[in-house]
Amino acid sequence: MSEQDLVQRELSQLREQNQQLTERLADAQQAFSALARGQVDSVAQGASATPILLEAAQEQLRNNRKLLRATFDGALDALLLDDDLGAHVDVNAAACELFGLTRAELLGRRLVDSVTRVTSDTERLAGPGGRRLDGHYVLQRPDGARRILDYRAVADVAPGLHLVALRDTTEQAAAQDALRRSEARFRAMIEKSHDGISLLSADVRTLYQSPAVERLLGYGVDDARQASLQDLLDEDQRPSLQRAVVDLLDTPSSTVVSEFTVLHRDGSRRWLQLSATNLLHDPDVGALVANFRDITERKRFEAELRDTEQRYCKLIEELPEPVLVHVDSAIAFANAASARALGLDSSEQLIGRSLVEFATADTRARIVQHTLRAGHDIPVPTYVWQHVERAGRKQWDRSNKS
Repeated sequence: MSEQDLVQRELSQLREQNQQLTERLADAQQAFSALARGQVDSVAQGASATPILLEAAQEQLRNNRKLLRATFDGALDALLLDDDLGAHVDVNAAACELFGLTRAELLGRRLVDSVTRVTSDTERLAGPGGRRLDGHYVLQRPDGARRILDYRAVADVAPGLHLVALRDTTEQAAAQDALRRSEARFRAMIEKSHDGISLLSADVRTLYQSPAVERLLGYGVDDARQASLQDLLDEDQRPSLQRAVVDLLDTPSSTVVSEFTVLHRDGSRRWLQLSATNLLHDPDVGALVANFRDITERKRFEAELRDTEQRYCKLIEELPEPVLVHVDSAIAFANAASARALGLDSSEQLIGRSLVEFATADTRARIVQHTLRAGHDIPVPTYVWQHVERAGRKQWDRSNKS
């Protein structure tokens, strides 16, 4: 064989050895990559599994198992590992605490032995080839306590094994129920109230109004959003409302109270009392909170009362007999006849004074005693007292409790 043939054969052998080394290196790199990704089984069963790789894979497997165990045992949610028949084959500490049972008591039990389903389970894919169930259950503990659970299960986390996670939502459910009841009461209070409640923007535009506002004004919330409250006021009343709004906007959390007339949708005039609070700065409200009350009847009654008082005052003023009204030992009202009887020019000269000023010395004590007894609502007999006129004449007047 020639020297050239020998060289070619050696080169061919070197190429073959190099190819084998390249393939083994590629297999080793693939194995190490799989090991780094946690694919221990594929490494252990691979054709390229060397003793060194097998030992590394076993160590990785032991570490993974420790991590999984620590995660399983330390989870805050109750975790149960069930077989195909639903029996618990493993449970964590949170599950024992939730069920009120020991680990030995829970192993072998089934979830259906302890809980009652309250909603239909929702099924969805948990991953390739896996299923996930979500639902809500009620747990009756051995001590009689009743707990509401949020249920999640992932099927086939391992051959023939299924993971169940339970979260105690009793407190959250109670809080949500209390919130719903509170909202329902608040809604009923707002909707059934005779007073109207509106949420207004900074330019007095309606953001929300209760049903009572429509009864007070005749305009629904959609109508109210097209116009501001000022549009319903008389021209001479708008500046007053504008000043109130300015004062309100200048001071967060402040409250203003005002009374004004508005034009009802039916064309009638209504007196309203407005009490508004600035909560624009409150992120949960972000509005002016206005309370409206119809005071039309009160205003009508007050007007009638003033008319009645004026009529009575005129009648008493024209009486020929003196009439005095004492409040806290001072004259609050006197007619013209009283001034004439005491020698004064007008009844206004008596306002704020006391009868004692006009009595003689020997009758002043009786007047004071009479006034005190009358102030305590004690029956006082009629008596005669003597007053002094400016001219110095003495005159006897009759007085009684009234």
